[in-house]
Amino acid sequence: MKSRRINDIMKTFLVFFLTILAHSSFSQYLSDFNYIGNTERYLKDTIQTTFSSQFNTDQKKKDFKELREFLAEKENLLQALKDTQLNLSGKINWTDTAQLSTLVKQLNNLLKKKGGTGTFEVPASLLQQYYYLEDQYPEEYTSTYVRDTEYVNGVIERYQKEIVRIIKISKQIATLEQNIKNVKQDIYDCRNEIDSALAPEYKQQEFRITISICFAALIGILLIVFFYIVFKRSDSTLSKELLSGSGLQFVTLFVLIIAIVLFGILNILQGSELAAILSGISGYILGKGTQTAKPESDHG
Repeated sequence: MKSRRINDIMKTFLVFFLTILAHSSFSQYLSDFNYIGNTERYLKDTIQTTFSSQFNTDQKKKDFKELREFLAEKENLLQALKDTQLNLSGKINWTDTAQLSTLVKQLNNLLKKKGGTGTFEVPASLLQQYYYLEDQYPEEYTSTYVRDTEYVNGVIERYQKEIVRIIKISKQIATLEQNIKNVKQDIYDCRNEIDSALAPEYKQQEFRITISICFAALIGILLIVFFYIVFKRSDSTLSKELLSGSGLQFVTLFVLIIAIVLFGILNILQGSELAAILSGISGYILGKGTQTAKPESDHG
């Protein structure tokens, strides 16, 4: 019974885990799909930079959450555009419009020389690109092929369609390249804004680190001197005073005050809290001093 209950719990946990994993994967798929869809308009039109218009006030420029979201969005978009550019370039890297236009011109000249209809010899060099486009190769490779005018007209039409396709893709690539530059500019501007906004914070962090090191060194020096006097001059009056209640209170209060001031510099304690604690310590010190002075005056 107990084993069955454990199995049910494990199954429930497994189903819950798989549900979360599926939801995460589907969300990532939707995110990637949205970026693929968004790249379509970057193929048609030149999209200007958007950073200056989106962050047009000082208040918006100080919103680090929005800046980081903008930066992440643009970086993902840039990667999607680069992938699209690579994909488009792979579709036209084997030929160009000038080469196809030359083939069309030469085939038209052959048709003019032939005149009318019927078959005639066509140089293999004029048909190789056609075989490649259609993925249909002749059984035997020769220097010339006997083809009729209808076949040659079909080859010319196929070349012309390919020229139109290449011109369209070339325009898309040119538009895409300009949009990639604009997206890179947005990323550059956003990073500069983040760096500029964080520059004072970096300086403040350096100041805090320096002060922390100085205070730590000061406490270290105090403790080293304290224990040096205690152990090296254990029979002296100063050593006995340091080991007394007053001496230990002095060292403790000194370290405590430095720690409190350091907490204030590091913004761990706010101004009101810092003032209250230091006031309490000051009151304690003055109170101890008053209690020490009273017995001496009474004895006098």
